[in-house]
Amino acid sequence: MRISKPLELSPDDVAFLNKIALSRRRPSYEVERSKIILAYFEDANLLAVSEALGVYVSKVFHCIKRVVQLGIEKGLKDRPRPGRAQKILEADRAWVVSLACQKPKDLSGDQKLPHELWTMSLLASFIKEHCVHENHPNLARINKSMVWKILNKNSIKPHKVKYYLERRDTQHEAKKNCVRALQARGATQKAE
Repeated sequence: MRISKPLELSPDDVAFLNKIALSRRRPSYEVERSKIILAYFEDANLLAVSEALGVYVSKVFHCIKRVVQLGIEKGLKDRPRPGRAQKILEADRAWVVSLACQKPKDLSGDQKLPHELWTMSLLASFIKEHCVHENHPNLARINKSMVWKILNKNSIKPHKVKYYLERRDTQHEAKKNCVRALQARGATQKAE
């Protein structure tokens, strides 16, 4: 194993690597890689560095090779991984959010429900039941935790509604006075 170009570090680079090597908040792989780079810079022997740090020679080689090719900043980081593609599309998420913003009793047609508010379970079961008909087949296996994640990302909490704190009954005061009068009449009858 040979490294094609020599490792060249400026005093600023060495100070940066020393800071990372002593860090307790940076990811452990960055700390380890910075220690490898500093040790190799002092003693350009792969075997000596691997024995001193207790890592395999191939790890030292690949670390130094990445830093020489990409530079210190990119060489310390992991390469991005592809990961699994999202199955629930943005259009599907938008449909879930639009459903959550409506009251279940205000839905149209056969979708109308007798409930005043959505619960996560009710919303998840409604979505499973109607997703294919509404052209959102990716939501066929959605559960209430995924519904919660979608709504939480958009800061929507359909089970917490503020209008219950408001007075919506226009005759509230008259009814309240009537109840108080009945209670007062009942209290005076018990006292006699």
